[in-house]
Amino acid sequence: MQTFKPAGEELKELQLAASILEQANTRLGLAKKEVESCKAKLTDWLATQRKIVLDALPIGEMVMIEGVVLIEIGKMSKFDEKAFLLANPAEHQAFKRDMKVTKFKPIV
Repeated sequence: MQTFKPAGEELKELQLAASILEQANTRLGLAKKEVESCKAKLTDWLATQRKIVLDALPIGEMVMIEGVVLIEIGKMSKFDEKAFLLANPAEHQAFKRDMKVTKFKPIV
């Protein structure tokens, strides 16, 4: 491990940046929890009140709660699928799986 010892004004600036980073990380963690909670509430409402199960919807489907949120069931793309298909067509066919992603877009 490399250790550095800043001095004077530089130390104060770096400490301030680290403090802001710590606060931002805390807020980000809380925001992520809040986002998941709100998504769960909307998903639960659709399941209980409208008998719509988002996990069961196919890729490309959309659901709108008018005046509240637009929910899109999209496809996750983690790598260059076209290049994989061209490079290894047989392997591509064996391993091809569409991973679903549910995107909540507030309308409020």
